[in-house]
Amino acid sequence: MAPTHVTANTRLSTLGLKRLAKISVLWILKAIGVFALARTWHRKSARILCYHGVWLANDGFSGDSMFISARTFERRIEFLARRSFNVVSLDSAIDGLAGRGSLPDDAVVITIDDGWHSTFAKMLPALKQHGMPATIYCDTGNLLADGAVPHVAARYLHAIYPAPPGSERQAEEAYERATYPGLDRDAKRRGLQELVKLLRVDFDQYEKARVFGYMTKQELRTASEAGFDIELHTHTHSLHGFEPRLVEQEIETNRAVLSGLVGRPAESFCHFCYPSGLCAAGARPVLQRLDIASATTLESRLATSSDDPLFLPRILDGEHVSELEFEAALCGIPDLVHGGLRAIRRQIATLASLGASKGVYRPTAFR
Repeated sequence: MAPTHVTANTRLSTLGLKRLAKISVLWILKAIGVFALARTWHRKSARILCYHGVWLANDGFSGDSMFISARTFERRIEFLARRSFNVVSLDSAIDGLAGRGSLPDDAVVITIDDGWHSTFAKMLPALKQHGMPATIYCDTGNLLADGAVPHVAARYLHAIYPAPPGSERQAEEAYERATYPGLDRDAKRRGLQELVKLLRVDFDQYEKARVFGYMTKQELRTASEAGFDIELHTHTHSLHGFEPRLVEQEIETNRAVLSGLVGRPAESFCHFCYPSGLCAAGARPVLQRLDIASATTLESRLATSSDDPLFLPRILDGEHVSELEFEAALCGIPDLVHGGLRAIRRQIATLASLGASKGVYRPTAFR
């Protein structure tokens, strides 16, 4: 009997074929003019891009949706300029979507989460060179702490370096301690140190390059003085299950710390990014009470005037996204596809409802 399980190689092969098929379809759509039509159709939408940091190490890591290469990020910026997309501030986009101002055609907003040192070292210079604004959503607890963010460093080292034979179990235990949400930073740091030792990693290269470290206070001030908008991302990068009192505490602490660091009134910080993209309708009353003007999620699509400003979608870019896929997202190709699928589902539901009312509907026919 043939085995019923699917091997890792089979899964990778399947994923590779699906990606090849996707890229092929996108090339065809672009060649026959669908990209241009979609861009025109969505010209009044806002493309809110989401980035995190740049990979600064020299270990050959190819990047992902969190850490992008400096060169790929520069190419994205060059692409926006070359293809005449209008990069505007988050403030301008929110006002434009709400009808309080004019939103230019093909508007793009660049947002960068967290506050990594690599954002300051690599992303901001590229943006400044092209005169493009950006919003940095900064969680202040990690910014105030020194050194690598333990759980992030552990996740990447665990993925890149295999444990030597005989130390696999100890390495997994150290990894769990370094990444367990219930432990404080010191405990996670001890777990990271143990993991580094077990994996026999030269961690000095990562610390010297500040691969897993945030900006310093002075770097954040410098970014603000250079015209980049600093906004809210909680203090501890958590919303604690959306318990209202704790959500309010996180945002108010974040505001107070940012106010002291960049010299702006606390109430001027009015744009918020849900940490890790986790959001819930229960957060709305707290955000409204705190006079939050906008909040962004990781729902992947273009933002329109009909969207709730406290649950705005963004396009997550990264090293895993080809330039063709990036262009497709900016033009709104995924939005057209998903909109078409939603329309088909609504039509099927309508037909099913009509059929059921006449006693001819067979539920299994649609499963």
